[in-house]
Amino acid sequence: MSGADWKDLEAAWQSLPDDSVPALARKELHRAARLRWWAKTYFVIEILSTVIAWIVGALLVAYGDGVRPIFGIGFVFLATFAMAASLWARARPQPRDEDPILHAVARAADRVNFGIRMAYANLWAIFAALVFMALYASAIEFYGQEDDRAAGLLGLAFGLGWTSLWLAGTLIYMHWRSLDLERLKALEASLREE
Repeated sequence: MSGADWKDLEAAWQSLPDDSVPALARKELHRAARLRWWAKTYFVIEILSTVIAWIVGALLVAYGDGVRPIFGIGFVFLATFAMAASLWARARPQPRDEDPILHAVARAADRVNFGIRMAYANLWAIFAALVFMALYASAIEFYGQEDDRAAGLLGLAFGLGWTSLWLAGTLIYMHWRSLDLERLKALEASLREE
């Protein structure tokens, strides 16, 4: 969400009396306002991580020997893919509704849906990381030198461990946020019926 979107979201929940917005939507809107700093920080971290990965990848290609240039090219592609997936998750239409209560509920549902889209982007990045690790292991086997094997196996072990934790966290997050989204969609449907 952009800065203007956050301001709209904050204005939407602050302009309504507390008792007019259903508790579920109010809770999500308060959560979004509370975590606004984290959303901005997370996006900056994504950008910095991508730039650092590009630099490291370019250095590995330029100055590496053995299998390191292959690793550098893969690193650049992986970072670019992960950033593209994140940008995909962020690109979505903003909800519009004339009724302020329905608008607040729609904004809360959009916030949850954004988190789920980010989780899907993470799943695609995890898939890309696993493909990258498989290709890297193959490159070590076929093109690597003796010193590549020890460092490569340690790197793969670390990468697989981190990716496993990343996958578990993403799946747990998706489960809980999917339940939140179902509840918000049911609330929105019931409000539209009234």
